[in-house]
Amino acid sequence: MLDWYCFIPLGALARGARIITRSNPGYVLELPKQHWLGEFPAMLLELGKALHNARRDVAAATATGTQEIEEQKARLETVLRELSEGVLVCDRDAASCSTTRRRSSCCPTAQRWDWAAPSTSCGPGRPSRARCNC
Repeated sequence: MLDWYCFIPLGALARGARIITRSNPGYVLELPKQHWLGEFPAMLLELGKALHNARRDVAAATATGTQEIEEQKARLETVLRELSEGVLVCDRDAASCSTTRRRSSCCPTAQRWDWAAPSTSCGPGRPSRARCNC
């Protein structure tokens, strides 16, 4: 009797919880009509729906953040194209990521650039100053 009303429904509940959390938040629990689990299955379904909503919200926020970053990058590239001075944009490893036309015509190779030591306001990942040796 304990098996039929408690342990078997608990096994079904565990399988259902695994399905709900991993792949199908709308999964309907397959429990016997009579069990001693009380409101626990209903609370598990609510938790599964909340998890699904949280995942959806995170995905939407990530997509929005990615779009905003791409828009900001496009604005910065527009500003760089309009500058009259030569500018070289690098990543944290000092690899050239972007350059303006003026810089390309002045110094086509990065070896002509002397990288100055970062100023006190610069730190890891912050811009350093460079001078063209053309």
